[in-house]
Amino acid sequence: MIVREKKKKEEVEEDLERSKEREEEARRQLRAALDRVRVAEEAEERLCRQLGEAEAEALQQAREYQALILALADQLSQALSLLSS
Repeated sequence: MIVREKKKKEEVEEDLERSKEREEEARRQLRAALDRVRVAEEAEERLCRQLGEAEAEALQQAREYQALILALADQLSQALSLLSS
């Protein structure tokens, strides 16, 4: 009887040890996943910031091109006026 109880106790202790190892592995995996999420969030923030900067630059260029087109259209109009007079 004592041998059986001792064997059962050893089995329970082994199960407990395996359970602790699985729990620790799950914790390591969770920490790794959280690290990946943090890195992804930081990358997303950088990309959003870069996109905002690119949009602002594109808008500025569009305004400059529009001003240039208007200036060229004005010059063309003046040139046509000179030619027709």
